[in-house]
Amino acid sequence: MRKILTAGTVTLALLAAGMTLPASATTAPSAQEIAKAPAKKSTKKSKKPVVIKVQGHTARIVVRSPHGIRRATLNGTRLTNDEFRLRADGSHRVLRASSSHGLRHGRNVLRVSTNKRYKGVTTTTARFTVKGKRLLTGAGRDKRIAAGSGVTLTGTTRRHPSQKGKSATTRWRIVSAPAGSTPVLRRAGGKKPRLVTDLPGRYVVKATSGLRSATASTAATTTSDTVTVKAPASPMMPFNAWSQDGTGVLGISVAGQFYPDSLPLQDSAWQMLILDRTTLGVDEGNNRTYGRCGDGWCVGRDGGGPSQQVDMAEELDDLGPSELIVLVHRSQYGQSATPNPFTRALNIPDAAQPVGDESAAIVAVPGKNGGVHTYMHDTAGKADLSGYMMQDRYFNYTFVDDARIPFDTRSSQNCDATSCTATVTVGDTKRSYTALSGEAGLVVTRLDRRTLAFRDGRVLLTSGGNGDEIRNNLVGVIKYFKTLPDDDLVIITSIGAPGKALMGKPSPVYGGQTDTVRFILSDPATQLGAQIARLGGTRHRFLQSSQRPNDGYTLVGYPGLEEGQGNEVHAKSARLTGAFQRDASQMFVARAITQAPERFDTLTTQVMNTPNTIAWPGEGNPAYKAVLTCLAADKAKLNQADPRLSYWSNSTQIKAQDWDTWFTDVKRAQHSDCPDTDPAVFDEAKKQFQKELLFNYYLRSYIDDLKSPYSADAAIADLANLNKWSSELKADSDEIKSKGIQVDWFALIATAIEAVAPFLAPYLGSKVSKAAEKLVEKLTHALSAATAGALELGGGSLETGEAGEKYLEDDKFNAEVGKLGSEVVDRLQSTADNFDRMGDVIASDYAKLSAIGSELLKCQKEQDAGRTPGEKGFDCDPSFFTNNITLKKAEATASHTAEQTIYEKVLPLTFPVTRLPWDGKITMGFGEPEGNWDATLFDCFNATPFPKSWPEESKPFLRRSVGLSLDRRFRYSLDEGADPRLIFMGLPQFDAYVIAAFGKDRFNVETADKTVERLFGATADSTDPADGGLGADPVDFVLSQKADGKVKDYPLGCGGFEDENTVPAPFDR
Repeated sequence: MRKILTAGTVTLALLAAGMTLPASATTAPSAQEIAKAPAKKSTKKSKKPVVIKVQGHTARIVVRSPHGIRRATLNGTRLTNDEFRLRADGSHRVLRASSSHGLRHGRNVLRVSTNKRYKGVTTTTARFTVKGKRLLTGAGRDKRIAAGSGVTLTGTTRRHPSQKGKSATTRWRIVSAPAGSTPVLRRAGGKKPRLVTDLPGRYVVKATSGLRSATASTAATTTSDTVTVKAPASPMMPFNAWSQDGTGVLGISVAGQFYPDSLPLQDSAWQMLILDRTTLGVDEGNNRTYGRCGDGWCVGRDGGGPSQQVDMAEELDDLGPSELIVLVHRSQYGQSATPNPFTRALNIPDAAQPVGDESAAIVAVPGKNGGVHTYMHDTAGKADLSGYMMQDRYFNYTFVDDARIPFDTRSSQNCDATSCTATVTVGDTKRSYTALSGEAGLVVTRLDRRTLAFRDGRVLLTSGGNGDEIRNNLVGVIKYFKTLPDDDLVIITSIGAPGKALMGKPSPVYGGQTDTVRFILSDPATQLGAQIARLGGTRHRFLQSSQRPNDGYTLVGYPGLEEGQGNEVHAKSARLTGAFQRDASQMFVARAITQAPERFDTLTTQVMNTPNTIAWPGEGNPAYKAVLTCLAADKAKLNQADPRLSYWSNSTQIKAQDWDTWFTDVKRAQHSDCPDTDPAVFDEAKKQFQKELLFNYYLRSYIDDLKSPYSADAAIADLANLNKWSSELKADSDEIKSKGIQVDWFALIATAIEAVAPFLAPYLGSKVSKAAEKLVEKLTHALSAATAGALELGGGSLETGEAGEKYLEDDKFNAEVGKLGSEVVDRLQSTADNFDRMGDVIASDYAKLSAIGSELLKCQKEQDAGRTPGEKGFDCDPSFFTNNITLKKAEATASHTAEQTIYEKVLPLTFPVTRLPWDGKITMGFGEPEGNWDATLFDCFNATPFPKSWPEESKPFLRRSVGLSLDRRFRYSLDEGADPRLIFMGLPQFDAYVIAAFGKDRFNVETADKTVERLFGATADSTDPADGGLGADPVDFVLSQKADGKVKDYPLGCGGFEDENTVPAPFDR
């Protein structure tokens, strides 16, 4: 309950009475004056940046700062963003300041600098007065430690100047702890008590101070304050939403704790577990099971006891972004999951709601900006959602799935005179497929998207000895693809004997090319292209791959994707490797895709390995612990009682260089420095501690290297400046800058991964040997693969907003064009911040720290010896080998990621993708369409509106696969005797697009030559971000515009103007 204001209470902003004063005011009305003021009801929330309400001996500070507090001081005492509790609205932050935060009697000055949404800060100064003579008690600043460890609390008591000479006493007591916890508070009557925790959660300790000489008239000077100690158990903890205890009771397991159902199965509809987001602790009453009773709802709590009827609105009203909610509906429950009473409080979308007899598990964060993090449905009766709870960059826990199943679409391929065999590997299972001599076709492997269980594998022939045979084979492939269920995960890769094309046969008319182009407009090829597109491939690349002997094609996708949303490659080897991971709906998708056979993903693999498989040396041995405690005694940043907890629990306070300094100090230590320890144990523990400190130094230095391309000092930061790119994109007008656009979050991360994945050899100068180039190429690729894996985990799994917002597969964030650079750069930099939490996971686990630390140590020895990857005797994982060249190349590609995203989003606003009309034709000589098509030769009733100077990058095209729209007599048959040259006589074979700005007539056309050259040009082997192009694919760019409905039609029919040739035809017709 809110305390009644007294004469010693002063308010500088919105009060319950409704009066406000500017935050910079130096005086304030008295409590009596406030009490006389008429009450005003207002439905509007205060827009003031800072609101302060002084209540007795504390000040309640509310700061409007949706994007965080950069810096805050109270009378010179530094306040951190973490100390301000974020409200459910996601915009306001609250701190109850005490003397521990710098509060004092009389005049106080608060200065707050809040982050703007984009670059920059806003600084506000507020002055206020604390009147009265009551003691100002402070229980200390909130702390974060590891569960099971202890912490010394330090309080402060400020006396009014008039009470000088009077002494004060302070008593401490624990007022709140996690359910089932039995914490210990030592020296509760002293100035510095010690709290010893046991379970994960929040511990609240209260300090009460009073004057020693207090009489009945001065007893009111006693005041109290509380301090919160957050105690997570580990940065990554196991989680299972569908668990059982030894007696068969169902429940939820988190961090080794089992939380059982609290109602009989027949009376249950939902189990809800309310976890503290920062610790995974569960307070008393927060393990709940709900079921309908009468016209309302009943709840059972904490595993049993009598149920009680509740008002669900009141029951859920107090939930906010500081909680992580786990909801489970089990098939064993006697009540239906619908209607779902939690939909509004947790922002549960329709896709996450169970339907019919489905069981379900949902992880979500309450609040305006919260929502569902992941969900699972299962009609088989068990929504077995399991994995880990892992800390994000805000030290809040979020769900991370533990499944990372590697795959290789062509782990081996062997061809001889009689046959060709290709092997597809998923996890530990290999399946081989064979095409005989003279055959070509598609290897298809089908998996269950929920479980990756094998469903089918076969070779579908697409070639033949004559046109009829080809046609019949294609029809069979089409029928097969049409029957694929929606929950299939499909791997398709081409297979063919040497010299055999996927479709058609070699034709001398094409100078050794194949005659596939003859039937691109035929019904079977049309429909097959459409089926490939339905699985996420592109008709363009698929039909391209069918033209030349030995060309390959691979696609990993599933039914229901938009064209181009799958993972595909058209190349000679056509090999894709990656990992199958679950998306937010717990369906498997392909991630971390690369065309390289070597994956170099040791870092992310170790992060996601089963935790705590090996005990720390000396764990449980008091003599060993005594040595570690002694060696850490003079190192203020280390936990004195258990320094190993500092490897992760306060990593933000420790720099990489600190670990190296401590390593040197410990190396010099003698037993005489710790005379009370066992000499034999000292030598053993010292040696081990040295190794662990060195491993931490290498680990944190490596994480810093991975983060450096996205830092504020890197080239990427320049793109936050609008002037860096606006003029080239013609986006410097107020009209364009104010336009709103949407950026797909996963597409941004995918662009970042694609940017680092190729990582060709960096620029080394013209005299470098080819051998050296190859070494650096392998080295750079290895580092880029590690970065790609970290980006995928950090951006796809860990990236969670402070208020609980989670970016799911189809999520987009909004930004104005003028602020797009800042938004993109900020989000990529934030993703890189999650790399630190991966470091915490490794450092908290001895098996992981040993594996990574040992590899980094080996790489350091190789570097000291002057050896590089590929040289004889080189012995370390090259993904852990970094140098200035590879890091500068990484910085350049990070900059390219942001620049490419900006270009792809802004370019269509000024130079849209435009489809050319069907009634035009290409006045081009005989030749292959994709090789010779030229927009400048487009003939629109004898008009050629496109400038001769157009760069090639302005003229993307897509192979047409919509032959059904042509008159049947113009579709070319597969008959053996047909003349392939007929198809070039005015009939369109593909969709043609241009990137251009059209004026009022067909001759007023403008292109962004330099811009498209930059966007689609090949990347340069350079460490300078300005060199070369960005390497974007024009086909992917056009497909993305088509998917967003942004493609325009050519503004004029080829017949010229409408309405007697005086009015242009509609732009979108």
